[in-house]
Amino acid sequence: MTKLTISLSIGAITALASLHLGLGVSFDFLPKPSTPVSGIKTILVLGGASSVGAAAVQLLRIAGGYNILATSSPKHFDNIKNLGASNVFDYNSASVIDDIRKVAPHGINAIFDAVNSVPLNTSFLTLFEGAETKILASLTTGVDVKAEDVPEGVQHKVTTMANLFRMPDGIAKTMQALSKLAEKGRYKVPIEVKQVGSGLESVDEGLKAMMKGVSGQKLVVSL
Repeated sequence: MTKLTISLSIGAITALASLHLGLGVSFDFLPKPSTPVSGIKTILVLGGASSVGAAAVQLLRIAGGYNILATSSPKHFDNIKNLGASNVFDYNSASVIDDIRKVAPHGINAIFDAVNSVPLNTSFLTLFEGAETKILASLTTGVDVKAEDVPEGVQHKVTTMANLFRMPDGIAKTMQALSKLAEKGRYKVPIEVKQVGSGLESVDEGLKAMMKGVSGQKLVVSL
C-alpha cells in the first residue's frame, strides 16, 4: 500500500462524503449531488491541518468557485494556503472569531468541522450572522454539538461512516476517481504520512506518539 493510497483511503473519502452529501458540493468526477445547495460562497474548514480538513481544502479548490477559509496552528499556514485556502487563522488565538469576521463581514455560508471544534467553541457559530445560506457540516465523533447551540436557520449535516457507503458511485469507483485526480496532479497527499513501525508490536508505539500529540501528520503502522 503506497502513501498516496493510505492518504486517499481515509482523509479524502471522508472529506469528499461530507462536502458532496452534506454541503451539496458538485465535482466534475462525480454525479451531481441529489440535493445540490445554492448560495454557498464562503466555506470555513475547521482543522485545516488534519487529514480530513486538508483534504477538504484541496477538494474545494478542485470543485472551484468557493472562498476557502481554514483554521490551524500557524506552522501549517503555508501548506494549507498552497492546498487552496485564501486565508488561514490561528485556532488558538483569542481573536480568531474577529479575525475571520474581518475577511467575511457578510457571514460564512458553510462551516465544515473536521476536528470537532464547534462543540468546544460554539462561538464559531456566530460567524453565520449576516449570511443567507447557513450550513454546519460535521463528523460523528461521539462529542456532537448540542441542538440548542445551533442558531436558528442553520442546517446541521452530520457525516457518519454510513455516509461513505452512500457515495453515488460507491466507495470503490469514488476511490478510483480520486486516484486518477492524484495521477494527473490535481490532488496531492495533503499531509505527511509517517510510518512508525511494522507489525502489531508497533501499534503501541504509534498510540504513544498520538498521546504526545500529532499535528499535520498521519501515523501509519504497516502490517
